Amino acid sequence: MKDLKKDLQFIFEELGMLAKKTEELLNKVVDAEKKDAEKKGTEKKAKTKSEKTRQKKSKSKKPVSKKPVSKKTDSKKPDSKKTEFDRNEIVKIIMDKKKEGASFETIAQYLETQKIPTLSGKGQWRKQSVHKLYQQNK
Repeated sequence: MKDLKKDLQFIFEELGMLAKKTEELLNKVVDAEKKDAEKKGTEKKAKTKSEKTRQKKSKSKKPVSKKPVSKKTDSKKPDSKKTEFDRNEIVKIIMDKKKEGASFETIAQYLETQKIPTLSGKGQWRKQSVHKLYQQNK
């Protein structure tokens, strides 16, 4: 029994030392991460005034177009009936897919693979936009 107590006491002492070493190592890691973060912060602040002014000037310049500017005519306006029809068709697809149990992300992927344009005609279908259309047309 005494041997068992000695063994247990030894194990507890070893565990205590391991815990202290682990804590020391963790503190070193945290300190190193803080130093890296501070170093990165000072590197970002180290830009000279000339670099900052060059950046401001380059952002403010707009590219000059050499093409003549033409006025838009009314003949290029999209047909509102076609847009509404496309919207209704897309809403029908979304509702049907949702009834089948598809997720909004899956529906968005389906619309993309079928090359169905978004309502604006720009960008890609996202699960958020599919969800919004679904909510608006429940």
